[in-house]
Amino acid sequence: MTDQTLAAKPPPSFWVVAGVGFVWNCIGAYFYIQARLDPDAVMGSAPQEMRDYVAGMPLWANIGYGFGIWGSLRDRC
Repeated sequence: MTDQTLAAKPPPSFWVVAGVGFVWNCIGAYFYIQARLDPDAVMGSAPQEMRDYVAGMPLWANIGYGFGIWGSLRDRC
């Protein structure tokens, strides 16, 4: 191998950090999907004030939440 090939290869710590970041973003995507498919099950143990807050979120906040979740997951793929 040449020196250029060795210089272009990322260190193992990069892959560890990338793997942890990918799993973290997958967890966020999982919670997003669960919140959209069955919000009552996700919010079942939350206090009534929290349920009211989430139910009353404006459309722009929901859109921003979705873009944030899927954008962060897309950056890791």
